[in-house]
Amino acid sequence: MVPQPQGASLRICGATIVTMNDTFEVLAGDVMVRDRRFAAVGAVPPTEGVDRVIEAHGAFLLPGLIQTHIHLCQTLFRGYADDLALLDWSRTRVWPMEAAHTPTSLAAAARQAASQLLMSGTTTVLTMETVHDTDSVFAAPTAACGRRSRRASRCRARRPCSRVDDHEQSVMAEHDVKVLHCPGSNLKLGSGLAPIVEMRAKGISVSLGADGAACNNHLDMFEEMRLAAVLQSVRKGPGALTARDALWMATREGARAIGLECDRPQFIASHDPHSTLVYSARGSDVRTTVVDGEVLIDQFRPTRWDPALIAADAMGEAARLAARAGF
Repeated sequence: MVPQPQGASLRICGATIVTMNDTFEVLAGDVMVRDRRFAAVGAVPPTEGVDRVIEAHGAFLLPGLIQTHIHLCQTLFRGYADDLALLDWSRTRVWPMEAAHTPTSLAAAARQAASQLLMSGTTTVLTMETVHDTDSVFAAPTAACGRRSRRASRCRARRPCSRVDDHEQSVMAEHDVKVLHCPGSNLKLGSGLAPIVEMRAKGISVSLGADGAACNNHLDMFEEMRLAAVLQSVRKGPGALTARDALWMATREGARAIGLECDRPQFIASHDPHSTLVYSARGSDVRTTVVDGEVLIDQFRPTRWDPALIAADAMGEAARLAARAGF
């Protein structure tokens, strides 16, 4: 499929629209996208000459998920750094493998990550990359998937959010520090349970990410939402971080963290769409992903790339990378 031309239109019909606006409206109806922007939501008047119509009866339509902490370059490391403490994980596996990356292997890692992310409903990422050939990472998804990339520097001050005390949280709130929460990675690396409820109560922006395939093994944002909610139930009791809170963190707070302010689909409707999406849905349930008005995942299938070819290339590069790193 060629990129969506300027002025092209898309109508999504009959969805349960989980708007994630300031009042958490849930609407039944249609969405019209024209010239890569939302033109109407809910009660959309009849229109002629729509370029594409998607029937979405019985499905959810929601903003694209935003991951604010991820390492695209680590996608080829999956399975090579398991069951290790954080320092051993870094020193004996991740750093040697990052050093062994080439522009070709970095591009393969980024393409594989972009394919997985888009197929599971993530449309925007803030990625932390390795220290060389970073341009290869940002060029690869654009070439494979036709999308722009957003990059982040590593030179910023960082501190594990699972270790901050009450005073530090107050300082963070005062300076509008953005917290990037990766519950799946924290659990796997034994990094502790972050005080998310307390930080949010102080007005600190907390968004979500999967971290990387080397410390999480998948990039599914639906799992991160579920983990974020249930871990706070362990810490502070059921409902301390609601399903609606977790979905807000995966959409609106993600947009806030990276300087965007939000916009985007789906699953079987229920009494409480937010609970269904956080506690029941998985990335594999995503039927359609739309970015900038262009359908990139259509009926579970990518429109711009062949995931089997990307995966085969990634597997070959992963083997060569491991050999260069001595594994």
